[in-house]
Amino acid sequence: MARVEKERTVEELTEMFKKAQAVVLSDFTGLNVEEMAELRRRCRDSSVVYRVAKNTLARFAASKADLEPLLPYLTGPNGFTFGYDDPAVPAKVINDFAKESGKLTIKGGVFQGEVIGPDQVKRIATLPGKDVLLSQLLMQVGAPISRFAEVLRSVLREFLYVLTQIGEVKGAEQREGEAEKKPEEKKSEELEQGKEQP
Repeated sequence: MARVEKERTVEELTEMFKKAQAVVLSDFTGLNVEEMAELRRRCRDSSVVYRVAKNTLARFAASKADLEPLLPYLTGPNGFTFGYDDPAVPAKVINDFAKESGKLTIKGGVFQGEVIGPDQVKRIATLPGKDVLLSQLLMQVGAPISRFAEVLRSVLREFLYVLTQIGEVKGAEQREGEAEKKPEEKKSEELEQGKEQP
């Protein structure tokens, strides 16, 4: 590999380390060509990037990205899985593939800027995805609001019921008052008619 190409690879890896929400480091020893192609396909389908890099170049890139604690993990064959959107996805993809193939070994990773060990990567792999966590959070935040809205609706219903009852009582009183006035009005009308007749 020419020096210019090595420098370009280091720069690319450095940017990938800096931009990624999560990086999973794995040892791909024992994977054949078909299995490696399947791993790359799954990564692409999950919107993560799988990249193999020489350790010397990866060390330079990790140092430039302020990830020196990752350096002890950079021994032997290494594949890097970079996730840019949902930080749990690279861990899920690699963990699932490692379980199925029995050949891929999780060595560690970087999760939101912090270097983590293989056990932590496996724990992250069991977390629900970002969208599921956000919907759960919104449900938790929204539950008190919806209960409050239901209380307001209930109070409004009760208020409208009271107004309806008051209206019915007033209407009944008014009808009774009109019924009482009618005989008096009839008498006054008769008196008035009697006065008009000579």
